[in-house]
Amino acid sequence: MLALNDSAFAQRRIFADLDVAAPVPAVFESLDAGCERLGAECGLTVREVEVLQMLVKGRSKSYIAETLFISENTVRSHSKHIYQKLGVHSKQEVLDLLGLGD
Repeated sequence: MLALNDSAFAQRRIFADLDVAAPVPAVFESLDAGCERLGAECGLTVREVEVLQMLVKGRSKSYIAETLFISENTVRSHSKHIYQKLGVHSKQEVLDLLGLGD
């Protein structure tokens, strides 16, 4: 019984960030293009760009891990490398680089 509850909990965690209202697709296209541009300028790998695209869309580390079939520790490692290569310390600074900061 415990295994079923753990599984249900994991599914709720994974899909929790999908409960928010869906943003306009054009915004996501703009974010994706900005991340690709930034990745090319700063030497990010293809996988790091994929992780960056999800991070700036507000996806959780567990969602990113499940979507890309990697562990959460790998997501953390990619995030750390992304921040180092971009010379930033927060997601807000990444958004500022993309021209989307407050």
